[in-house]
Amino acid sequence: RFLDAPEAWKQEDSEMIPAAVLWDSPTRVSEIEEAAKAPRMTGDPTNKRRSGKGKGNPNDTAPPIEECKPIEVNEETRWKAKIMEGKDAEEKSEDSAEEVLRKALLILNKLSLTKFDKLSDEFINCGIARDIECLTGAVGLIVNKAQEEQHFSSMYAGLCLKLANTPLEGFDEGSKKGKKFKKILLERCQTEFETDTATKIQEATKDISDPEEIEYHSNLIKKHYLGHMRFIGELYKGDLISIKIMLFCIPALLENSDEGKNNNQDYEEKVECFAKLMTVIGSSLEQQSEAMKKVGKIDTAEKLAECWKTVEIMAGRRDGDGPKVSNRIKFMLQDLLEMKANGWVKRRKEETAKTLAQIHNEVAKEERAARRSSSSNALHGANKSSLRRGASSGDVRHIDKTQKPQKDEDGFV
Repeated sequence: RFLDAPEAWKQEDSEMIPAAVLWDSPTRVSEIEEAAKAPRMTGDPTNKRRSGKGKGNPNDTAPPIEECKPIEVNEETRWKAKIMEGKDAEEKSEDSAEEVLRKALLILNKLSLTKFDKLSDEFINCGIARDIECLTGAVGLIVNKAQEEQHFSSMYAGLCLKLANTPLEGFDEGSKKGKKFKKILLERCQTEFETDTATKIQEATKDISDPEEIEYHSNLIKKHYLGHMRFIGELYKGDLISIKIMLFCIPALLENSDEGKNNNQDYEEKVECFAKLMTVIGSSLEQQSEAMKKVGKIDTAEKLAECWKTVEIMAGRRDGDGPKVSNRIKFMLQDLLEMKANGWVKRRKEETAKTLAQIHNEVAKEERAARRSSSSNALHGANKSSLRRGASSGDVRHIDKTQKPQKDEDGFV
């Protein structure tokens, strides 16, 4: 019978019997009714339940309304809508360098290849050329965006090229168009290039103790440094950085100044940056060095030859004394040498930024290819089925030659 107590409960000293089963108080019905009438244990601030000692019930999730006080608002630091501050405050904020850079950043966030012409004009005319502070801040915004968004490096390099070719009032005089902007841009790129990633990581994580957060910031800084290499390459392809500067940067990435110390990881990061940079500028650099060699300037070709010799030693393609690197870097350099031997054609197609028109054309091309493939498959299947039908019925090649032809009533065979 299901309603009978378990056999183990029949022993009076059994520890398996729940306490509620042994509740045989004569007033238990009234106690259950009182418990059912009691209010629910929620966070009602109007409920003034108190324990015997006069303290608040620990089951309450909110204090009583009498113990609450309004939030203190700091009128000086709180956010205020500009429309509430009046026209004077609005005009004052619009004239500040901070407001100009804020507008410039908003335009950069919306910048794309499809709307490049329109938004680049807005960026130039938003007030960044007002003074040296705004122009320097605008250059910093462009460099930061190029580091964060590597696939848009060519677009940001194009923006720099447009700024360099646009006369800036108050900076460019006569034929020196874009000279001040180029100087600020090169100084910022040089600072980013010469700053060691270990130093940046140490500064970014000096107040952080969580290992996962430290690793996150470290990977982010390394990614930005790789993005900076690609941005420098795009600036070189746009003739904003000379080959003389590039020949200073490239050997510096392969130079192991602290050889023998425990910093192989830092050196491998520099070699990875070299590989990233050469995938962008390798073809242009080789062509320009060959052109300079024909006119008698062989220094460029000799420096590049020394760099490639070091790369071949690290990749295991040549015997000699050179830095030792991990297999990951070794295979990366081997891929770089193969790409160089194949005329700087990448083995895998790399995804780049595209306009909406290019994306629509690619989608239409894929749809046409899919339709052609499906129609050809259908035609091929129809031909096969017709051949099978012909072979089973009226195909003359499969008629039994020993069988004599027969004529119908009309005289047809």
